[in-house]
Amino acid sequence: MNVSDLLMSDLKTMCVAFFNITSVDPRGNFIIKSEYRTSKFASIDLDSETTLINNDLLNMQTSLDFRIIRNGYHEATIENDTNTSLEKLYDDLYVRIESCRRNFEFSEDVLQSCFALRGSYDPSGGWYAVD
Repeated sequence: MNVSDLLMSDLKTMCVAFFNITSVDPRGNFIIKSEYRTSKFASIDLDSETTLINNDLLNMQTSLDFRIIRNGYHEATIENDTNTSLEKLYDDLYVRIESCRRNFEFSEDVLQSCFALRGSYDPSGGWYAVD
């Protein structure tokens, strides 16, 4: 996906980018990452099959092209076809996201985008945290 497509995408895709861009590569492209590890509460191991399934789910849920870097680590690149700065991209995404505020699923999409890629669930405490 490129910046032009991102700015015309659905609310969930824009929110995932807005809350999860972690860096800019040497070519000026924007990197989104999802990293996780096995929880002591998990009933399955974090292996290549689980990582592949999770990668497919990330792609399906976000409409982004995540690729597997290693078990439990995925990256998606937003190609900077507009030669925009990260600050300008955030500004543009914010305006587009705010224009969707009346969307029925607005709160759900925003919250899922904040926690889905970098969140942790504590079942004993019953809370989520952004890592």
